Order: sequence, then structure tokens, then C-alpha cells
Amino acid sequence: MNATTITRREFLRHSAIVAAPFIVPATVFGANERIGIAVIGPGRQGGGLLASAGRSKDARIVALADVNLVRARERAKSYKAEVFKDYRKLLERKDVDAVITATPEHWRALTCIHACQAGKDVYAENWDPVKEVFPDDADANQYLDRARRKPYELPETI
Repeated sequence: MNATTITRREFLRHSAIVAAPFIVPATVFGANERIGIAVIGPGRQGGGLLASAGRSKDARIVALADVNLVRARERAKSYKAEVFKDYRKLLERKDVDAVITATPEHWRALTCIHACQAGKDVYAENWDPVKEVFPDDADANQYLDRARRKPYELPETI
């Protein structure tokens, strides 16, 4: 029997895509029954997450946000997705059901808070709010307080 080797990172990427239909509220499924996904920070790590999400038959990439507009436009071409420099504009879109945030750690808390405020489901790697994402406990508590106001559960720690 041959064993297939898979890295932790590959496992997490594939798990996120497989789990998407189960973590996104049933209310997002409409006529086309595909989840509208936006990626904030489609750079190195985000590019891999974007590619994984783009291969899912249950999802469609609708928007990307990055400070590097040249890279974002290049990555958006194959998905016919809209590109934003300011991720907050991306969050205003009604067709965005879930957000993958692949920003550096010092920006991740803010993007996650804003996505929760906009009513979006969020996927963020290295999701240990206190140790990995937030500079201090006050930032973690701010995220948790805002996220608890939403009618859905908080993302699980990976």
C-alpha cells in the first residue's frame, strides 16, 4: 500500500474548501447555489488559497483586494473578479458570502473584524486570535465582542 504524503498547509487548504458548504449559512444558497468568495491579500499564501477556492464547484471568486493592484488584477483575470485596493469596498458587495483573509498578522485582526461587521463568514489561517493575530488581549476581545453580535458562530481555531 502506498501512502500519500500531504503537508499540513495542503491539508488546511483542502479542508477549507471542503468545509465551506458546511460553515456558510444556508441562506446564501440561491438560484446558482454557489458561494461568493472574496480574497483579501491574494499574495503568496493568499494566492494558494485563491487557487484552491477557485477550483471548487461550490464556490465562485467574485472579488479580490490587495495593496498590490498589479498582482491582484493579474490573479483576478481568470475568475473575472473585481479588484479593490481598499478591502472595505469589497466587503460592501452583496454577492460576497465569505472572505478568505491572507493578510500579514498585524492586519488580520482588523480585516476579520470588518468582515464580521459586514456579515461575512471568515476563513483565516493560523487562527489563534490571542497568540497569532492580535497584538494584545484588548484586540482579541474587540474581535470576539463584535463577532458575537452576529447570528453565526465564530470560526474555529486551526
